[in-house]
Amino acid sequence: MPSLLELVLHPDRRKPAPEPVPVSLGPAFVVGSATWLVALAIMVLWPGVEVTSTVIATCFVGVLLGGLGLLWSRRQR
Repeated sequence: MPSLLELVLHPDRRKPAPEPVPVSLGPAFVVGSATWLVALAIMVLWPGVEVTSTVIATCFVGVLLGGLGLLWSRRQR
């Protein structure tokens, strides 16, 4: 087995890299968007919770970015 130094100095002696595994990111974007949507609903509808514009904007941007990610993942198939 070649040493680490030998592999660094002679990259042609390394094993070839494995092929990438195709994965679907759509479910991750759906779950993330749904989580931000639930957080937004809780913050707006829960009585006694002090809601600031920063909280609303954060939840809204989370839903928006998740939707954009879902569109991106569907285009990249």
